[in-house]
Amino acid sequence: MDFIYDTLSNDVNFRTLHVIGDHSREALMLAMDTSLTSKRLTRELDKLIAWRGSPMEIRMDNGHELISQELADRVQLSNIKLKFIEKGKPYQNGLMERFNRSLREEVLNAYCFTRIPEAQVMAHASMWMQNNQRPHSSLRYKPPVVFLNERLKGLKAFKTFIQNTENDWKSLVFNLTN
Repeated sequence: MDFIYDTLSNDVNFRTLHVIGDHSREALMLAMDTSLTSKRLTRELDKLIAWRGSPMEIRMDNGHELISQELADRVQLSNIKLKFIEKGKPYQNGLMERFNRSLREEVLNAYCFTRIPEAQVMAHASMWMQNNQRPHSSLRYKPPVVFLNERLKGLKAFKTFIQNTENDWKSLVFNLTN
């Protein structure tokens, strides 16, 4: 779990909260807003747990929202261990830092957004492509969804980030870049 800060073209600052699965490299959740407080973080985490189930642990840095008592109380209820990286050592959460770089280069720096919903649509398109099309070397050059389906071998269905059927993500990205 991590945050990225950015600014819209009208100088309004916003933040992006995102969660990546360590095992599958799957982008699980992304929320954007001008303010992402510890209460909002807890609500987003509750939605993710209700949708996908409770993780054993969450790895993150020591940001003030992430070390809040509210978050600590919430994860204690679900028996989730909070695993904080050491200050000044982002490589301890390298998977998240890699996702941050991709999101920054491929979405946030690539387009000039005037509203948060525009940025959110493009970020979700990027998440969908990462989960369903982009191969990862650590997953034997398979996308996360393919990797998970092979690992489960039909034992149980899992919920993944679902493509909005109203949008053709490839066309959306292609049209915005041309």
